[in-house]
Parts: sequence; structure tokens; C-alpha cells
Amino acid sequence: MRMRKTVSIAILAAAAFGLWLGYSATSEDASASLEAKQSNGPGITRESPNPFLSSYIVDPRNQIALKDTGLNEQRDDPQMLNKSYAASELVNRGTVDYFRYLQTEFHAGATLQANTEAIRQHLFSTLQPEDAEKLFALYKKFVDFEYSIGDKAKDWKMPDSPKETLELIGKMQKHQQQTFGEETADLLFGGELKTMEYTARKSGILNDKVAGGAEKEALLNKLTQDMFGISGDKLDATKNPYNLFEEKLLLYKNDLDKLEPPEAEKLIKQFRAKYLPASANSQ
Repeated sequence: MRMRKTVSIAILAAAAFGLWLGYSATSEDASASLEAKQSNGPGITRESPNPFLSSYIVDPRNQIALKDTGLNEQRDDPQMLNKSYAASELVNRGTVDYFRYLQTEFHAGATLQANTEAIRQHLFSTLQPEDAEKLFALYKKFVDFEYSIGDKAKDWKMPDSPKETLELIGKMQKHQQQTFGEETADLLFGGELKTMEYTARKSGILNDKVAGGAEKEALLNKLTQDMFGISGDKLDATKNPYNLFEEKLLLYKNDLDKLEPPEAEKLIKQFRAKYLPASANSQ
């Protein structure tokens, strides 16, 4: 019997990553974009704070490193968690990954209770009894939380804009903190929620219908620095080159739409040569 995935995480992941790839600006988002420029007198404009570069939700003090989020495509193999967990702090940013690894490893029982008992036995065979008892108690609370969140999610509207996704992330964080306490909730779910927050904010920037590519790139760089500091410089290094190419097309979509077809194709070829040189050379 395989444990179902967290309903809340599925909702947020679909919202955040789906918006990045296929979001169309709503009238509300368009208004927010236009209001980002406010008149300050004849011939003078003042840039107001971009709505996606303010009021950070999950980690305003930048304590969750890039390596501990889903944006890091080079995270440790989950199977290695079993070997290294006993030497780490009992509750840490890898604890949920470890719990899900256990659910995948011990799922052959006929009932949920049988699988849970197998996990209990495993913990007591690999940890000191006191640590095993504490971690198993947290695991049971985590499982109860996963199942109960399905009912809670019925009251949450499925978001269809980056702004609504950010609002849902805030609700999710509050519910997690009410269940586990602020510190433990941050350790358990902070990396996942920060991944989703970054992706939602990035979606809002990428799919802006007004800004040009250079402006979007500056906003995106600011977002990455705000949320990850100097380690944000390593973000592109972990990405697939084709994903970087597709992202570049989104960044410059407004510019490409204004160009004549030959000029647009020329710019696209430049991007392809930068990110997909083998593909560009074969054409």
C-alpha cells in the first residue's frame, strides 16, 4: 500500500510550476504591472516596488539555502539519506525527504498500519532508542498532517495567477506552523515552500505583458539575489540547457512579438547558439 503524496504540496506544485510554463496575465496582474510606474510630475515617472520583489513569505531572513530547495537539481540521492541520517540533527531540512524515502522503501504491507510498523522497526534498528522514539512520533504526526490536509485544501481555491499562488503559500505555511510549531514547520517544509514561492514570483516576472527582456532579466536577477544571496549565482549552473533556452524565450517574448519575423528569428538563433550550440551548429 503506497502512501499518497501530500495534497497541499501537489496543489502548490501544480500551481507554481504550471503558472511558470503557461500563465496568461489576468486583468488583476496587468493592473499591478501598470501601477508599478507612478507619475511623479510632468515627464517624470517613479518605479514603485515590483509586487514580486517584496513581502517575501517563507524565508524573509534568507536562512534556507539554495541547496536545501527543490531548485537544486543536484540534491543527494534519497537512498543516501538512510545512511547519513543517523549522524545528522534529528529534525533538519532533509527530514521530510527522509520520511518520504521511508514511505517508498516500506510500502509492501497490506495495510497502512503494517507499513508504519515496518518504519518504526527500521528507525529503532538504526537510531538510539530515545532518538527513534522522537523521530517516530514526528513521523506519525507528519502522516496525520498529510491526510488531514486534504480536508483543509477543500476550502482553498486553486490559484490561477502568481499572486493567488503566493496567497495560498501563505495559508499553507500558517497551517503547517499551527500544526508543528514555527521552528519545526520551517525545518520540515521550508525548502519546499521556498521553491514554490520562488517559482511563483518568477512566473509573475517571466509572464509580464509589459516589460522588455532586459528589464525582466534585471528583475529576475534581483529576485534570485533577494531570496538566495550569493548562492543564487549557482542556480543556472544546475539547469538543463534547453530549459535555459526556453526561459530566455519567455523573458524576451514581448521584444520578439514586436519584431518583424526575420529579426525575431535572428534573435532566437542567437539565444539558441548560446544555450544549445550543438543544435545551432546542426542547422
